[in-house]
Amino acid sequence: MFRLLKLMPKKIKILVFLSVLLSVFLPFLTLLIPVFVKQFITVSAGQTQEYIEILMWKISVPSSSNLILILSLCILINAILIFIFQFSNLRLINYTTTLATIFLRNKLFEKILHLNKEDIDKLSYATIITRFSYDIRKIMQNGFWTICRGLINSMFSIIWGLVFALIIGPIYAISIVVVIPLLITGSIFAIKKLFPLYKQESINLDYLNDAAKQDINGIKLIKSFNLENIQSQKYESKNSNFRNNSLKTWNIAAISWNIIKYLDKIGIIVVFIIAGFIAKAFTSENIKEEVGIIYQFISFLGIISSGVFSLCFQVNNIFRATVSSKRLIDIFEIVPKIQIRNTNIVPRNWNIKFENVSFYYENQKHIHAIKNLSFEIKENEFTAIIGETGSGKSTIISLILKEIEPRSGRITIGGIDIKEIDTKAYYEKISAVFQKSMILSGSIKYNMILSKPHANVHEIENATKISAAEFINEYQDRHEQIIGQRGVNLSGGQRQRLAIAQAIIKNPKILILDDATSALDNKTDLMIRKNIVENQKDITLIMIAQRISTVKFANNIIVLDEGQMVGQGNHDYLMQNNEYYKEIYNSQLEK
Repeated sequence: MFRLLKLMPKKIKILVFLSVLLSVFLPFLTLLIPVFVKQFITVSAGQTQEYIEILMWKISVPSSSNLILILSLCILINAILIFIFQFSNLRLINYTTTLATIFLRNKLFEKILHLNKEDIDKLSYATIITRFSYDIRKIMQNGFWTICRGLINSMFSIIWGLVFALIIGPIYAISIVVVIPLLITGSIFAIKKLFPLYKQESINLDYLNDAAKQDINGIKLIKSFNLENIQSQKYESKNSNFRNNSLKTWNIAAISWNIIKYLDKIGIIVVFIIAGFIAKAFTSENIKEEVGIIYQFISFLGIISSGVFSLCFQVNNIFRATVSSKRLIDIFEIVPKIQIRNTNIVPRNWNIKFENVSFYYENQKHIHAIKNLSFEIKENEFTAIIGETGSGKSTIISLILKEIEPRSGRITIGGIDIKEIDTKAYYEKISAVFQKSMILSGSIKYNMILSKPHANVHEIENATKISAAEFINEYQDRHEQIIGQRGVNLSGGQRQRLAIAQAIIKNPKILILDDATSALDNKTDLMIRKNIVENQKDITLIMIAQRISTVKFANNIIVLDEGQMVGQGNHDYLMQNNEYYKEIYNSQLEK
């Protein structure tokens, strides 16, 4: 928890310090109330007093007859000060926790953006969402709030309470010796029982979010196979686990903390027992004073007991926040396997060369996705990659996009190792469009200019034309037409054309189309490829496709099978010299 506090900017640390400072003085002001009330009781009972006593200090008053009025004013002023301190403290803590929440969410978002594909694959999307919402909320509610107010308030309630109690009634301090160990023992028992349950609660919530995300994404499949009842039962099972764990947690918390809360009553009994033993020493003159002292000590004992109980409860909250903070720190401490390079190294040309490149995924180390691949993709040419599912096509694209790095071998762009190229400069010159296009909610224009926010009207119209996205002109608002999240009010083909326009508008040096025209008919597919080749003269086009009709006009076709290159050349050359390519062509021709 405190490791997260170290990450905070200076402003938040100062606000935390001020919150803590206010929390230190609040218990002192609260403990002054029994001091004034005790004197109010003794004076009201007829005992003469010419001063106001605060601990060891005696402040004389002009007239003893006005002492009750002065004490009343002191209590009123003290109550106003408590209100001001509490109000200021609460406002400050709310402001601080709001700033801290914004900071943590921004930092987490920035970290996720800098992770590469392999790093993100190790985390589930549901886990990431839980950290953004549930975990950060728990850190604020049970962590920052506790540190800024609850923990410090409780600690100084005990400290100030002991100082006040020992000064005014040391003989009654035996009751404190009896009560505090009971409270601490009970609290330790409760925390040991609850801490593992808090940890399991976060894990169960991850499972629940993961199940919900999976079912929402696969809703069409679930409905088409009438799986609603089965999936509902599976979700109910996970929900039941979360519910049972939460109920168990709250039941143990409710029982244990309420029992601990009432242990301070034992201390009051001990105070009266002690008073009973020493009652014979009381005279008619000091009995009034002793009654005030007993009242005062019982008030202090209640504040000390509440402080101990609250401190243990706050420690319990800290433990709960620690679980969530550990989950955040786990992400912050991930060292991306592919580091962002600020080298200012930019290739002079965009020839892409693979030199004996091999790669395997962490969860399948014994199976190579690609093995000993060597080929060259020439600048400003149309290169296609074709092969069956699982042949390594998408792995090649991930390597070019620097989402993953080769396990062996080397990739160069313009003769420069891809690892050494300046990351920002590289991504400014490369665009990729995938089969499942990512469209954001907003206008068509907003989606088109994501890669180039200051694109002018001519550039937008040109990208629309090249991507054959003339359907935009059918809308009354044209490029200002609002589309839903993930482009729900667009067809698959329209989404793909919009994604291609989005990629083209920034004038990339390398354009990758990873099965990006699969939802288009052959005519539109051909039109888009022709438009790109004719209008984007200085672009290196890399296309991955299942259909030979999509790639047959490429300058160079790389044929893959089980992660290895089994052929390379143009369509005519492969048809004459490569049996594997001919088999694919003939099988598609029969269809």
